Amino acid sequence: MSTLCTALSYAQQDQRPKATPEERGAKRLEMMKQSLNLTDEQVAKLQEVHKQLFGDMKQVRGRDEANREETKAKKDADSEEMKAKREEMKAKMEAYDEQLKTILTPEQYQKYQEQRKEMQKNSDKKMQKGGHGEHQKKQTENN
Repeated sequence: MSTLCTALSYAQQDQRPKATPEERGAKRLEMMKQSLNLTDEQVAKLQEVHKQLFGDMKQVRGRDEANREETKAKKDADSEEMKAKREEMKAKMEAYDEQLKTILTPEQYQKYQEQRKEMQKNSDKKMQKGGHGEHQKKQTENN
């Protein structure tokens, strides 16, 4: 009986609709607002920074989508194009981090960094339990 309940639970989880990047960003911003006690001014600035970041990331991913079929044909996940894409996205995240430093107070930024490390640790635990696909595991290992 418990096996059946567990199986049904997993089946229901897979049927959940995936959140859009914008939805995930809004949720992330709300969490930051609460956990870091952000001011309305900080929230407004972060909304603009998030909007820019999501637009940039979408653009990078869009270029990749256009070449997806070609990439599949190559079957080379570590091709030069993929490496370049990862580097570009990494640079955009570093720029985002620099913007956060100008918006948040030093105390808020430190708390944000601690939260980020904790989230990364939890994500790593999920991957060890098989919570992510091989592509995501490989990508995390390369970063």
